[in-house]
Amino acid sequence: MAAYGFYVIAFLISSWKNNVKFDGLNLYLGIVNAILFGLWSIVILNGVVSYAYPLMLMGVLYTALALLVQRMTGACSGPVLTKLAGGLLLILIASGQFGQHLAVKPMINVYFWLAVSCGLLAAGALKALNGLKAAAVGIWLIVVCYWFTVTWDTPWGTWFGVFIPFLNWAALAWELLAAMGFYFSLRISFPALRHDGNRLIAYACSILSHLIVGGLLTVQVRNMITEYRLSGWMDLQLTLSVSWGIYALLLFLWGARSRQSVFRVFGSVVLIGVAAKTLLLDLSGSETIYKVLVLFLLGVITFAIAYINGKWKHVREPGNAAEDGSAEQPAGPVGSSQEEPSGSHSSEDVR
Repeated sequence: MAAYGFYVIAFLISSWKNNVKFDGLNLYLGIVNAILFGLWSIVILNGVVSYAYPLMLMGVLYTALALLVQRMTGACSGPVLTKLAGGLLLILIASGQFGQHLAVKPMINVYFWLAVSCGLLAAGALKALNGLKAAAVGIWLIVVCYWFTVTWDTPWGTWFGVFIPFLNWAALAWELLAAMGFYFSLRISFPALRHDGNRLIAYACSILSHLIVGGLLTVQVRNMITEYRLSGWMDLQLTLSVSWGIYALLLFLWGARSRQSVFRVFGSVVLIGVAAKTLLLDLSGSETIYKVLVLFLLGVITFAIAYINGKWKHVREPGNAAEDGSAEQPAGPVGSSQEEPSGSHSSEDVR
């Protein structure tokens, strides 16, 4: 520890005396010093303290050095960005290691990395840096995959010792993930990509967000039946079928509002899957009255979806007719353009 601190201070003073030049050999030697100390601390302190503590110390130190160098040079140069990026990365790695013995660690990880994603998104919006926005989307995607993997064995995170469906820490994690995904689908676009590329990203974020909503329904319904001991008169699988039917209805509503046919297709797939699951797997082993009630609810949901689909087609027909009839309009002057502005179909149209 003393040798590491000595070399950090020595390289800093050496660069300061060298006409305040913090790049070159001193920068590379500083990186080597950090790598050696990091590896040494992991090996030597194994079994004594978690390696998260020295990594956190190094992260805070390099972040402070980046601010100091920026203040001394008055510019965000390569050495400043190197120290800042390295320091923040070490802080993030160390923060992810704390609380490993806690059962709610997966939930803490989700909240922590969602906060990181939100911070990158805010910084990217303020500084108009698309790289930070892309990093925010990438972190969100990784967190979604991680949460789908670990959520089934994660504690429910009840509030005040009482389980309330959709109002607990685990449900809040699902809801925040879905909210961020919907925000990305509505607001995120990258000038470097063409219109089709931005639309594809918007569709992907929106569909993933809907899958998150489906996961939320599944987990919360399962936990509700378990917590309140409703399995005696509520069959879990049939109840999940009703929940997924409601989810398919929500997909159709979302598609009707945004006028995006991809959600009609997605909702149709979910509805067909629910129907097949109910008829082939769920109708055996449950009370007859409950089966009748579930089938009645699924029928109502299917009727509502058919009604929405009919209204949706009726709403879309004028727009399609206008597009199809554009060729029948009188031709304008030579060289005039009748195309819509390229920005009229941005990723913000995806609802």
